[in-house]
Amino acid sequence: MDQTRNAEAAQYRVWIAGYDARQGTGRTNGPAVALEPAEEGTMSTEQAAVYVEAFNRSVSAGRREIWAVAVPVTVEYRGEPCPGQILEAHKKSPLCVCQVSTRNGLPPREYT
Repeated sequence: MDQTRNAEAAQYRVWIAGYDARQGTGRTNGPAVALEPAEEGTMSTEQAAVYVEAFNRSVSAGRREIWAVAVPVTVEYRGEPCPGQILEAHKKSPLCVCQVSTRNGLPPREYT
């Protein structure tokens, strides 16, 4: 299996799209333009379909000319270690959080 790609299932990123008013007017003339991601992260095929359908149904009741579009994406894990690989600390790595228990029965405190 390829270590850098998640090929187990199709993944989608849902984007909110609008129309480029500079190149047309209304839904029939202007090309669709990506405005912003609808949610953080990726969704499965089923999740994206439900989200897009619900969003577009709710928006169609109003006069806003935006809609949701599911875009297929590939998730890559660059730098993902292989099992058994020696891990080295890097300056850009997140700080390690250690827990130190106390003697007086209080819960452990976290130190960075």
